[in-house]
Amino acid sequence: MVIGRVLGSTLLFALALNVQGAKVTTERKGKDSHVASEDRLKRELEDTAQRMLAIIQNGDPKELLNLVSRDGIELSVDWPAYRIAYIRRDFNKKTGFYCALFDTNCVTRENNEERERAGAPKLLRPVCSYREVLQKATARELKVSVQESASGGWQGDVDISLKKPSAPGYGCDEPVVVHFVFSYEDGKWKLAAMPYY
Repeated sequence: MVIGRVLGSTLLFALALNVQGAKVTTERKGKDSHVASEDRLKRELEDTAQRMLAIIQNGDPKELLNLVSRDGIELSVDWPAYRIAYIRRDFNKKTGFYCALFDTNCVTRENNEERERAGAPKLLRPVCSYREVLQKATARELKVSVQESASGGWQGDVDISLKKPSAPGYGCDEPVVVHFVFSYEDGKWKLAAMPYY
């Protein structure tokens, strides 16, 4: 009987170890697949960011619409997201958001008109479009990161470090780092936020 108890206890102990081992293996596989998913998402985000930069540099607003989040694009925490219908309208009329992205002369003119309405002096230097900032940079470095969002989906951050041209008289007060936020929607990265500098 003692042998039976010892064998029974040993079998139960072995089963318990086996179950715990399976649990640890499953947890490890879950973490490994999460890391693999995260790595894949980072690669996809980097590809999407490179595509977006090429679209902006080439001045193709209609193609950029394919990358916009279904919720629009947030430009500031103080404003609601700029809805895709308004983005489309600005692109068609070549005003507002179109100017900020693609046309330095237009964004400078609109900015000075707003300043005039507010009683402020005109700017001495142009407000550069994202397109001009990207085109004039002598070098850039792209950094991407992904994380799970509070809603359970994925969010991606893209930081583009730009090296400014050293030519005198360039005139743009462009940022050194341009930041974009993407959301993962229906299996694709979509542009969700870009601070307007």
